[in-house]
Order: sequence, then structure tokens, then C-alpha cells
Amino acid sequence: MKNALKAMFGAAVVLMLLFVAGCSSDDSGSDTGAVTASTVTSISAVAKSSSWTEGDTVSVDDITVTATYSDNSTKTVSTGYTLSGDTTLKAGANTITVTYGEKTTTVTITAKAKASGGEEEKTGTVTIEVTVDGKYKCSVCGTEYDTKAEAENCAHEAGCPGWEYTVTFNDAEGGSNATVIKKVKNGSTLAESDIPTWKKDGFELSWSSSEANVTTASKITKDVTFTAVWTGLFTVKFVDSDGNEGTVTKTVKNGDVVPASDVPAWTKDHYTLSWNGDTTAAITADTTFTSVWTENAKFTVRFVDSAIDEIAAETDSALDTQSIYSGEKASLPAWASASRKNKSAYTVTWTSSVEGLTPSSAITADVTFTASWSKTPKYSYITFSGTKEASATSSNASYTVTLTSANVKSGGTVKYAGITYNTMKMESKTVVTISGAAGKKITVVADSAAKFLVNDTQTTAATADTDTTNGNGYLYTFTAPEGDSFTLKKSDVTNIGVIIIEN
Repeated sequence: MKNALKAMFGAAVVLMLLFVAGCSSDDSGSDTGAVTASTVTSISAVAKSSSWTEGDTVSVDDITVTATYSDNSTKTVSTGYTLSGDTTLKAGANTITVTYGEKTTTVTITAKAKASGGEEEKTGTVTIEVTVDGKYKCSVCGTEYDTKAEAENCAHEAGCPGWEYTVTFNDAEGGSNATVIKKVKNGSTLAESDIPTWKKDGFELSWSSSEANVTTASKITKDVTFTAVWTGLFTVKFVDSDGNEGTVTKTVKNGDVVPASDVPAWTKDHYTLSWNGDTTAAITADTTFTSVWTENAKFTVRFVDSAIDEIAAETDSALDTQSIYSGEKASLPAWASASRKNKSAYTVTWTSSVEGLTPSSAITADVTFTASWSKTPKYSYITFSGTKEASATSSNASYTVTLTSANVKSGGTVKYAGITYNTMKMESKTVVTISGAAGKKITVVADSAAKFLVNDTQTTAATADTDTTNGNGYLYTFTAPEGDSFTLKKSDVTNIGVIIIEN
């Protein structure tokens, strides 16, 4: 009996110890209490959802915890673990620590920012379709994913190609037009027909945007509200005070200026156009501009003749004194014509009382032009043949020319005053003798910058013709020595094309 009592007592102690052990152990880490946390070697954890928004709170019900035991078995733990860290989510990555018994692990949850106004960027309930090949299709754009979470995430993301944004059109404060709301797919633009074409007499419609740099022509990538802006329109008229031009009417926005191209550029002989107001000022009311015609300045132009040897000074009552508008030209009096009263033998030059003005200038000041007459020079020419054995010819019988040389030859051509002349080669024994030209001005046209001997006296070198358009030669000018004749010889090798005698 005693032994039986001892056995019963021992059994009771064992049961009590087991009860105490069970109560003292942390049974929150096991699903049934049959395996204690002390046998756990590691834990892992994942969030049950992949779609989170800033401000969401993560609880133990949102996390799946798996324990690995010393016998290498694993089991999903449903109770007995705690969470710490970023359990109230901020936009971006959040780290949450999971503790089960003595073991810990972390879970990273990424939350997207709330839309403006603090509302999540979602639309209603998401329906995910499972395809025949086991893919998950986004209910918004139809894109297929390997996991349901990816498809759900796409359906709630602004990057989803099928995502729609709300575009709102409001009238200005106090306006009578009803609000218009349109749905536009992410990255698309508004159709022209989507944009209201409200009208208001005397005003032009434009839009202000709730989002910077977003216009009604932009690609839509967020919700946006456009508010009507009514800009006043004003009528601007341009009226000709003389009645010669038709009235020009333009419509200009409040605060804008009239474009320069819209301002009439009317003309009137001898007058300058201006306006009775500032056409470059901002328009803030209906405006009429009237033309102002200002007569251009006039200047007095006088022509004065001077006497010449055999002709007295002349006058022309109609043209000797003229009143000329600024910028216009005067007319020459009849007596200025070189054909009048034997003046064909004379050349006229003009002296001006105003520097820079000539009878052919646009007149910009009162001026007097005085005519001076000089006899027009006449010329005679000694030319040379283009034959192998050169010969010389004088255009004036008063001047004779002879060539002396053992072998005078043709030397090519040279151009002077637009005329091309045959040249004669000046060799060592070539002598050109000219008679009857004493005291006359002589010009020799050569094909190089040569020096000559005039009556055996060396000259300076010939210089290039300055009229390069009409000539390509070199000119040496001198006065013929006194006497019946003079000779011309070479000092340097050259060819001469013409000898000009001023009568």
C-alpha cells in the first residue's frame, strides 16, 4: 500500500512539473503548443500583400512567419510573434523587425506616396484574371505577370499603360458653364473634342492649370484641373484723317500691344505719317488711332552759271532757284546742258556750298551749286599694226610718226579705255620719232612698268592704269619737248600699244 502511494505521489509530481513547464514556456511562438520556441533555430517573414500606401499600418495579421526547427523541419507560425520598427508606413522603403521567441528577422515594405489631397492612387476594386497558361493579367492594361501581386500592383500604379487620370475643366469663378470631366489614359493627350469651347461676348477663352508646365496640349500623367481664363478683347481702329485710306480694324487682347505688322504703313507724297496716340502702348479699352500727316521739310536749291571765254553767264528763271523736299533731287537748269550755245566744246564742273552735296544728290540742306566750264580736251592717237613687221599710224595729220629699227616687230596687245590695241616691241635700236607735237601732253600706254628715253633722257617708270575694268596697261605721261620733233626709245624692255596726244 505504501509503495502504491509513493507511485501515485511521484506521478502527481511529474504532472505538476509538466504543467508548470508548460505555463512558463512561451507558447505564443507555436501553432499548437506541442513544439516550444526554445527548439526554433531561425525564422523568416514576408508581407502578405505587395500593395502598400503611405500611412498604412502593418499588423501581425499582415505578416507570414515561418519557423525552422532543430530537426530541420519548418512550420508557419500564426501567433506568438511581435512587430517593431516602421509599422506605420512612410512613402518609400520601410523596415519592420519580426521577433519570435529569441529569434528575429526583418521585412522591407515599399509604400507609394499618397496622391495630392491625401488619397491613394487607386480606382475601386481590382479584378485579376488568371490566364490559361497560369499568368496573372492586370485588369487595367491587360499586361500579364508571373505573380498575382505583380498584376495587382500594376493595376494600382500610375505607370500602368492603361491607368486613367481625371482631367477637370472648370469655368472661372462666377462662370455659368458646367464643369466638364474627362478620363485620359496615362501618357495620352486630350482630344480636341475633349476641350470645352465655351463662348463669352467680348472675351477670349484660355486655360490655367493646377499643375506646373501642364497645358491642354500636354501628355497627361497625373490628375489635373484646368480653369477658364477669360481675357477681354478690344477693338482697335486706324482711321485716315484725309479719308484717302480705308479704316483698318484689329482685335487685340486686354494688355497686349498692336503688332507692328498690323499698324498701317500708309504713304502720301511729301508727307510723313504718324498717329495721334502711342500705337506701341498696351491696349486696355476700345481705341481709335487717327493719322497725322506732317509735310516734309523743304530746302532752297540755287544754280548759278559762270561766264566762259566766249559765252556770258546764263540764267533760267524756272530752275535757277528751286524748293526741294528733303531727300528728293533737284532738276538741272537748261543752260547746264553741254549742247547749249556751243558749250559742246566745254565740260562743266560744279562747286557746292554744302560739302558732300552735288546736283545729283538727294537734297538735305539749303545749297548753291555754281557751274564752272573748261574746254573739253580732244585727242589724237598713234597706233601700231598687228603685222609681223610693225608700222605706225597717226589719227591726226598734224602729227607725223616714223619708226626706225633694224627689225620692228608686233608685240601682242594691250587694253586702254576699253579699247584693245596692237603693241609694238621696243627693241634696242627702235626709235619712234613724232613731229608737230611740241608742248602737247603725251601719254604712252605700255604693257609693263617700263622706263623710256625721251630725246635720250631717261624717264620715270610707267604706272599701272587705275581703271582696271577698262584697261590692263601701264601709263607714262609727259609734255613733249619743244622743237619740230622728239624721239622715244626704250630704257627697259617693253611693248607699246598707243601714244595719245592731247590736242
